[in-house]
Amino acid sequence: MRTQALAALFALSMASCASGPSNYTAGPAPATPPSPAARAGETVVILVGTPILLAFKIAVCAATVAIAGPLAAAFALTDGSNARDAQRVLGEGIASNCGPPYVFTPLATD
Repeated sequence: MRTQALAALFALSMASCASGPSNYTAGPAPATPPSPAARAGETVVILVGTPILLAFKIAVCAATVAIAGPLAAAFALTDGSNARDAQRVLGEGIASNCGPPYVFTPLATD
């Protein structure tokens, strides 16, 4: 029983690391709209940031699956609501880390 509790705690802690705060805001809106040069700069950031985002996303997704897969299999050997909850949380972590966005977009300043 203690092993199951430790495994559930580990799975939940991994899932909590995978998700960010849901109430994050970029800050106050600027008083004036961005200039054309600033918009061009954002375009460059998007073009440069997208391949880097994809490289990090692939690495993080692979690590998530490598950790969550065996944990889900271990939870499948147990029965009870804790096992189902842990598998659900692991699935949500994989969806969060391996799912969209696949294109880098700067934070909105509206």
